[in-house]
Amino acid sequence: MESSEPLTPFEILAHNRSIEHKPESYIYQVYYKHPDPVITADIANLFMREFINFHLKEEIDGYMKIVEDLRIRIDQTDALIDASAIALEELKQQIDGSSSSKLLTHCCDSVIIAVFLCFRPNLRIVC
Repeated sequence: MESSEPLTPFEILAHNRSIEHKPESYIYQVYYKHPDPVITADIANLFMREFINFHLKEEIDGYMKIVEDLRIRIDQTDALIDASAIALEELKQQIDGSSSSKLLTHCCDSVIIAVFLCFRPNLRIVC
């Protein structure tokens, strides 16, 4: 039983097109049926452009999520480095009163420098 209402533009476009994916490849073929070959080519190309744009946006969104996750990890690592540096500085100040303070102070300074260089290799340390 067919409807007596005319087809919508969406229904016309959907009814006259087909898309085939070649197995194990990135190749898609878009077919569109219309009596005018120029319109056929234009509409098939528009479908393909939209398909490509949609998948590019999805891929970009995925990469942006990865970048955001990396930024969060960097912030967490920076916080850990800062907390470690503060803890080592406090330890260094506690050691300053002991008899072997010079050696221990040097060891603490070396550890602080090693921690900073491990996570920030481009950091320039001036002693």
